[in-house]
Amino acid sequence: MRNLKFSFALLIAIAAVGITLASKAGQIGSRVLTVCFEQVSLQNAAGTQFYSPTAGDVCADVVTDINTLNTLYLSANPATGTNIKTGCIPVRPVYCCIDFDVDPTAPSTVPNTTPNGAASGKYKIVDIRCKLQ
Repeated sequence: MRNLKFSFALLIAIAAVGITLASKAGQIGSRVLTVCFEQVSLQNAAGTQFYSPTAGDVCADVVTDINTLNTLYLSANPATGTNIKTGCIPVRPVYCCIDFDVDPTAPSTVPNTTPNGAASGKYKIVDIRCKLQ
């Protein structure tokens, strides 16, 4: 009976660990950057299309250009990032900055970059932030 209680407790502990890991699966190994980058050079997966949004551009135009050209990847280390996320929120009229995260599935044509001293990797757009002018 004592072995049965121990085995059951062990199974509950293993299940709890498994559920915890499963719920955090998307965060394991993630390198979400804590800063947002205004001056960026973007490229498509093949490295044949490039785009660099400019501060003050109409946000809808920036989003359209990025989607049309499919320039979702960081192609070079950006200028120093800034903590301007609080003033830059989605769905506002003017481009502000872009958030990136490492993409382990990016093709080999995407260069490794180290934005703001982050770990080297292939970074992909997570969010385009905009602000009121």
